Amino acid sequence: VLKTVKDERVNSIGMLGNTTPVIDEEGNIYFNSRPRSVMLGYKEGILRIKKGEDEFDKDFHISLQNIEGGEPGSYAMQMSYGGNGKIYFFLYKPSLITDPNDETMLVNKNYLPYELDVNSKTGKILPLPGSCGWAASATIKDGNSIYFAEQTNSGIGFYKYDMTSGKGSQAPIVTTPAGAFNVIS
Repeated sequence: VLKTVKDERVNSIGMLGNTTPVIDEEGNIYFNSRPRSVMLGYKEGILRIKKGEDEFDKDFHISLQNIEGGEPGSYAMQMSYGGNGKIYFFLYKPSLITDPNDETMLVNKNYLPYELDVNSKTGKILPLPGSCGWAASATIKDGNSIYFAEQTNSGIGFYKYDMTSGKGSQAPIVTTPAGAFNVIS
């Protein structure tokens, strides 16, 4: 460890598997806060370290609770960089919980594929179905598409979002017997 970097705008950054940092074309690195921090009511959001710097950018912080489609309790899972300032991830939406007693994390489909534009600090929910929590665990870019590992009412597998057309699949493009935990590219 060369240096510990702290920022009062978020409680904590990073968690294996859930808060994967991404790097843009300019070499800037984006980090998001841990889901558990948000669940416990701590400060959350996405921060950036500019290329060549070793501190968080004081002019960059995006709260996922205050962005379009976000709400109190929202957080990001599994970020992938799509290019042109766009980061893709699952946005957790507590208002979509239909069964608050579901301990299996299979019933509620409240993890929504999301696109965040870090240049304009705007975002949007993508035209794909929502996933249950245990399967909303992998995103990957391939060409002009982003694939989201999901378990929805239409099946388990990888759902495709075409970044060029803005269209999303409503059923898995590739089915899997269980949710994909992670994707290594």
